[in-house]
Amino acid sequence: MSNNKFIYFEQRFRVGWSDLDGNAHMGNSSYLDYASNTRMLFFNQNGFTMSRFASEKFGPVVVRDELVYRKELRLMEEFTVDLESAGLSRDGVRFRVRNTFRNSANDISAVVTSDGVWFDLELRKPRTAPRDLDNLMQALQRTNDFAEIPSKSSSETQSSNTTSELYKVIKDSGNVARACNASGRLSKEKVIVYGLRSSILSKCSGWTGWCSHCVTVQILFIWHLLPIKSLS
Repeated sequence: MSNNKFIYFEQRFRVGWSDLDGNAHMGNSSYLDYASNTRMLFFNQNGFTMSRFASEKFGPVVVRDELVYRKELRLMEEFTVDLESAGLSRDGVRFRVRNTFRNSANDISAVVTSDGVWFDLELRKPRTAPRDLDNLMQALQRTNDFAEIPSKSSSETQSSNTTSELYKVIKDSGNVARACNASGRLSKEKVIVYGLRSSILSKCSGWTGWCSHCVTVQILFIWHLLPIKSLS
């Protein structure tokens, strides 16, 4: 069923023998299985069948699950699982969904929040969802704490740009250092000090000794200056 704006999705199940753990109630792995089944039933009933995922060579991959227990579910007890959207990335790659489990008295038994990505089965990496699937995810009922998920690509681009800028500086420094070394004006030790102080420290105001950009650039710098050994 749905309201005027969003799609509400809910499925009804019954606790089976294989769902139980040693405490005679539904175990944690069973909650995750029912959460996954509910997600796939939602996609299936809205045009994204397993055969379509297979033919288009992509599918949903969960990268993080959070499971909060409230009340136990016992053998043969009926329960419902709904599906809501808790977050989406603007680039259509990442999603966060929430499944709320309710017992026969409509009390919350557990809440599962899952972070996932759309995964390209050929390239083996995250990809953008097709437009109609992204529209479907946009139409799914949202949680009260729904929030936009930052696109990882933007942070990766920023990181890549920063590293590229530093590498360019170090490359230029390496060329100068080689020239100085070749002319006998700098020793190999001074070349390294020159690179670290003049290139890295001046370009990274947040240098603390273990800045990820600086560590990366130091490695690039050392690799770039390896040929200096032949100048001795």
